[in-house]
Amino acid sequence: MDPYAAYWEALELEPGADLDAIKRAYREMVRTYHPDKADPFMRSYCGEALKIINAAMARIEDEQKNEAGR
Repeated sequence: MDPYAAYWEALELEPGADLDAIKRAYREMVRTYHPDKADPFMRSYCGEALKIINAAMARIEDEQKNEAGR
């Protein structure tokens, strides 16, 4: 089992996607879940979703850097 599977799933990507696809997915998710753009009733949910998306992006970037360094 891939230890990073949840991170890929958070960005709605297949494991091993290229860097352009990762960045594109990240930007789209941030636009969708940014609390300032959300309905007032959804701001709390969007704030939590954005934290998960940011954590996923950071973890995937680390994974990409580690693989490039090998």
